[in-house]
Amino acid sequence: MIKRIISCILIFILIGSTTYASSAKYRIEVNTSKCRVIVYQQTNIGWMKLGQQKCCLGAKGKTPKGLFTIYKKKNYFVHNDARYDYVSYFDNNKAFHSTPYINGKYDNSSLGHHRSGGCIRLKPSAAKWIYKYCKTGTEVLIK
Repeated sequence: MIKRIISCILIFILIGSTTYASSAKYRIEVNTSKCRVIVYQQTNIGWMKLGQQKCCLGAKGKTPKGLFTIYKKKNYFVHNDARYDYVSYFDNNKAFHSTPYINGKYDNSSLGHHRSGGCIRLKPSAAKWIYKYCKTGTEVLIK
């Protein structure tokens, strides 16, 4: 009986109070009030938090809230003379991608703020990780 209680507590700690029905290996949560992206990995006992990164979200609430899935990927796109790398789309033209690459370097100054047109900007290494490991069909919860 005690083992069962400890197992239930452990599962609750690992996955939190919410359960998810995804069959994907990873799951992404975005905390819009803290400008954070959190990645979870599916384990045999539930979802385990892998890590979190600061991000830049849409100004004036332009990043949509809700449950989405990654449905398309692109190596990069160019907008206003800046290149954005490792693009993983989750809603129409909204995506996870790197911070802008301008004049030979990435500009990470927007991380932790609401300054984008609705996309979610990340450090290039974090955007690349999502691009590489979070396959199409990966769930994205933005709240």
